[in-house]
Amino acid sequence: MSDNIRKIVRRVLNETNFSNLDQLIEFAEYAKLFSKTNMKKINKFLLLIRELGVVNMFQAGDFLLMSSDYFNDFMRLKSYEREYDEDVLDEIKELLPEINSIMIGAGITLLENKNQEVTPRSVEFAIRRIASTTVKYYMTGVLPKES
Repeated sequence: MSDNIRKIVRRVLNETNFSNLDQLIEFAEYAKLFSKTNMKKINKFLLLIRELGVVNMFQAGDFLLMSSDYFNDFMRLKSYEREYDEDVLDEIKELLPEINSIMIGAGITLLENKNQEVTPRSVEFAIRRIASTTVKYYMTGVLPKES
């Protein structure tokens, strides 16, 4: 386990009340998929989605999976309902390609760690599981914040 992962797990142990060992093991497995820097970027991205206010945060995991084109089309459709902060939109648009790369890398890493075949479909399913877990950890305040 890398030093970064140890630091994150140690912080999480001190700040989070895991109700059983299985939850702690689940978090440790999750933490292995990302560098601390990438976790901070994901947290920042989710904070921006929250600030934008376009969806309930339970739906925010979908944004971790969106392509830039899909996001632009989605926001164009939503703009008929109300106006959104252009600065926040620009930040999200700037971060989105990197978030996509981080999530794809995490999906592949998860499959490789479990000795499973890496196919486009298996990576998609892995990313969906990771996105769901990411939102859960974001909402409980476990993800590292930007310094």
